[in-house]
Amino acid sequence: MGYLTFGLKNGGLGIAKFPGVRFKRLPTLRPDHYGIDGNGGFGIPMRPSEPNWMVFRGGVDDVIYPGETRLIGKLIQTAVHKGDRGIPPKVAPGQVAVGFAKAERLFVCETQNLEYEISVEGTATQSGVYKLPEDSITFPFAVR
Repeated sequence: MGYLTFGLKNGGLGIAKFPGVRFKRLPTLRPDHYGIDGNGGFGIPMRPSEPNWMVFRGGVDDVIYPGETRLIGKLIQTAVHKGDRGIPPKVAPGQVAVGFAKAERLFVCETQNLEYEISVEGTATQSGVYKLPEDSITFPFAVR
């Protein structure tokens, strides 16, 4: 699994009121419900929305001061099983394999384009695409 921590930075001179960010849902991407602090806390609350979007919107008490970066949450990218490496050939029927062989199980978080929109009171909504990089994970396991 891959993790993407996200937040908003106020690069302006005034207070950013009612900050919000939303992401287009992808089949292999989901919000980490443990939040940014690991206890279910988010920098701004996750809000109910239409099925195609994950939405985080701030209310009247949610402001971002000039120069401040507000961490909001994490997204989890699910890895896809791409096969096993290092496994010995299969044993013929009736024979018993002796000992263990080292092997690795390969999982890959594939490159994807994540569409997003950022909004703050008094400014035009900004949209863009963030490219999630490919990442691979291997887990050792033993084969009998």
